[in-house]
Amino acid sequence: TLIKDEGNYIFKVLPFTSYFNRKTWNVDAANNTTYNPIDKKLTIKDLVFFKDNQKLKINTIQNPEYKNLVSIDFEDILLNELISGFLPNLKGNYGTLEGNLAINNFIDNPSPIANIQVKDLILENTKMGEVKIVSKSEDDKIITDLNLNGDNVSLNIVADYFPNSKVDSFNAH
Repeated sequence: TLIKDEGNYIFKVLPFTSYFNRKTWNVDAANNTTYNPIDKKLTIKDLVFFKDNQKLKINTIQNPEYKNLVSIDFEDILLNELISGFLPNLKGNYGTLEGNLAINNFIDNPSPIANIQVKDLILENTKMGEVKIVSKSEDDKIITDLNLNGDNVSLNIVADYFPNSKVDSFNAH
């Protein structure tokens, strides 16, 4: 549901059952999202999608150092179920997604910080291994380190992103 109340837009995902590729997912009824377009303040509380032990949790973190910091937690997410819900033609992609993605300044100039791991990654039925993506904010840039390690592959990519200028650079090893 979406309502407007005293200048705020309030959005609530009502309890439902969704079928992503015939897999049943639910949403936590306690969720609440509020956006004030005047001060551009976004608040997301307890937006949780779940199936069995898989959870995708979305919240904003209220902290004076950050502006509209959106935190997305991944717990035991099976990639094949997540991908098939949005791109059903992609088949043969597997793995378990864990970790957190924090996006500061979500509305005006998103600055993502990742701490994500994909265990037992399989792409188009090819076993790749484990992926780790770790970011940190340093001075005026975000440094992201992506590592893919498996039996037949070892890849390291370091990317610098400058949110204020929206410029990036990549180094692959």
